[in-house]
Amino acid sequence: EALSAILEAVCLPGELPFDLFEDAITSVLARIPPVLADDPLEVLDNLIANEELNEYVRWEGAQGYLLLVRDGRISRDEAVSRLAGHLRALIDRADEPVTGYLVSVLVFLAPREALELIDEAYDRGLVDPWIVGRKEVEQSISEGESWTRKALSRLSPTGIDDTIAELETWA
Repeated sequence: EALSAILEAVCLPGELPFDLFEDAITSVLARIPPVLADDPLEVLDNLIANEELNEYVRWEGAQGYLLLVRDGRISRDEAVSRLAGHLRALIDRADEPVTGYLVSVLVFLAPREALELIDEAYDRGLVDPWIVGRKEVEQSISEGESWTRKALSRLSPTGIDDTIAELETWA
């Protein structure tokens, strides 16, 4: 029941989601749709695609894919395919802020299938190398499944089992 209220709040314009939730946007938001949504892919896709949303909210939508892959709810191939579709749309719209974030999420998945698109994003100047460099993209692809396993193992757990433990270290 909380999902619609959470989504409405994080979809507020500009910095309003951060005014309400501060760092929870970038530390918890990606973990919510995979737990609460009946169709988490639809929710995540809507967050990524909505140009009116704050760029970090959109990034968290992409990061939710990583949790679904790690938890075995979707395959790596499906995630790369769907995220590559979003990347194509971002490149076509020259959506610079979110393009780099999406590439950084794809890197977790050793995205050899999306390399041509990623190269196009770099060539068009849509990826800030401070977010993710080409060398990291190349390394992820060269290490393949091993890279993906390691990268996904470092993610926070999906959902929050203990709210007090989750929040006690927050400023």
